[in-house]
Amino acid sequence: MVGIAQKAGVRTGSRRHGLLILALTLAFTLGPGGPASPASASPGDSPSLSPTAIPPAPDAAGAPAGISIINGRRTKIGDWPWQVGLLGRKRARSRATPRSRFFCGGSLIAPDLVLTAAHCLVDFKKRGIRRIEVVSGRTHLNRESTGVVSAVERAIFPVNSNGKRRFREPGGVPSWDVALLKLKAPLTSATIKIAGPDEAAASRPGGPVFTTGWGVTDARNGRGSNALKFAKQVILPNRLCRSTTGRFYQSATMNCLGGPGANTSTCFGDSGGPLVAAVGDGFRLVGLTSNGDPYCRANIPSVDARL
Repeated sequence: MVGIAQKAGVRTGSRRHGLLILALTLAFTLGPGGPASPASASPGDSPSLSPTAIPPAPDAAGAPAGISIINGRRTKIGDWPWQVGLLGRKRARSRATPRSRFFCGGSLIAPDLVLTAAHCLVDFKKRGIRRIEVVSGRTHLNRESTGVVSAVERAIFPVNSNGKRRFREPGGVPSWDVALLKLKAPLTSATIKIAGPDEAAASRPGGPVFTTGWGVTDARNGRGSNALKFAKQVILPNRLCRSTTGRFYQSATMNCLGGPGANTSTCFGDSGGPLVAAVGDGFRLVGLTSNGDPYCRANIPSVDARL
């Protein structure tokens, strides 16, 4: 990425994108992507998740798309059952593993609805959307004897009054970075509720939040994790993200966050994954991983989509 895009590192599941999370209030209408049906992505269908390439980290290869946890700890899917992974096309007779096909995360908000980042999907063609698979209930991506997999029926994006998608990337920073996936078959894992208006305190500056994913754990080698990881984060004042993202940071639709001791960060491969906060009766979804520092440095704030 160049310019602001270098600062905003979109964090998705391809070697050309990084991502963090943009925050927003959603009113979804069927977007231009239209209906889709089950399958997974072929080379021609794979998205170039950002118009610019991610610069390699010093002394490192480019990171795979999607986002992961820097200095995170291993965890179990049972602790975060709403976490799902988006997998690209599974070809006949291919030896590609789920881990190698993984490109973004997501959150199960209803048995047949997954909330993820728009930039994970926006460059897929219709047939590519139909070929995406969603895996749930699995701590280790490659442990195929566990969990449940469902194909995607269609993608739904927020649109404006003209029917055009609200998703934009001004200066390389994703805005309205949210999309829904309607699944062909319902999943059995527990879902998560989106924070309501009376729970706004859960995402105020200083509030503790948690992020999870299978993304890159060391930007120097660009390797994702087969095991699910989590990290504690803190909502930061908006001014800290404006200092790195400038006028492209929109507080109405974005969360600014970072590690409590500037020691943890999301990274490539966890884009679209959940940002959750604890409330009285459990957790609420307050954001989705969207963009951040392209080298995933823990002392630089990340940006999530606000929910």
